[in-house]
Amino acid sequence: MARGVASRVTSEPGGEQDPVWSPDSQNLAYGSAEEGGYGLFLKGLSGEAGLPLPGASGAKAESRPIPESWSSDGSMLIYKTLDGTMVWALPLVGDGDPEAVLELESLVDEAQISPAGRWLAYVSLESGAWEVYVAPFGRPGERVRVSVGGGGQPKWRGDGNELFYVADDDRLMVVDVWEGKAGPDVSLPTALFELEVLINLVNDDYGVSADGQRFLVKVRPDEAPAARIHVITNWTSLLE
Repeated sequence: MARGVASRVTSEPGGEQDPVWSPDSQNLAYGSAEEGGYGLFLKGLSGEAGLPLPGASGAKAESRPIPESWSSDGSMLIYKTLDGTMVWALPLVGDGDPEAVLELESLVDEAQISPAGRWLAYVSLESGAWEVYVAPFGRPGERVRVSVGGGGQPKWRGDGNELFYVADDDRLMVVDVWEGKAGPDVSLPTALFELEVLINLVNDDYGVSADGQRFLVKVRPDEAPAARIHVITNWTSLLE
């Protein structure tokens, strides 16, 4: 920011999408077109080319893999497919194959593993509208619906004890999450503030600091001029 010089991160010919930071902020996982289909790539910040991740390549456009979140130790990448009803965990250590960690009968999106790896927050259309759910990760147990009347974009606080999400009325909400008898227990949602710019419930329209006290949100600039339509009558007289 001080020098005002931009540095290009990727230079592959394919269109890269959906970048996700590694926990140590030294790598990016992203989806990209490749020869023979779509796949997931891993890119460090030291200038080397993006490396294709095994086990998540060769997909068609309608089922391309989309990275969603990392485990806190950096050993596992959580991803879904564009048209999919399943969430996958791809080991980044060794040569392990992707493992299905969630399978539903409806579309699933925005899968976010909690910092301690105990819970998986996600949104799905199983109720007929996008809603936020929390389920045990990598272990049996019941899942619980978090949002009331629509919700999306779940994000964990750094200690995993709070979950933020966007309600259908564009308010940013928060719930407490703790270990219950058969799965997660959650508190009633509390509204924090209203988001000014929201595209839909399965985008990334905000960010939250690890302590849950600061938020990065999109706002409309005050100086943005309103769009206008101008009509010129008898315009041919201007040509004389």
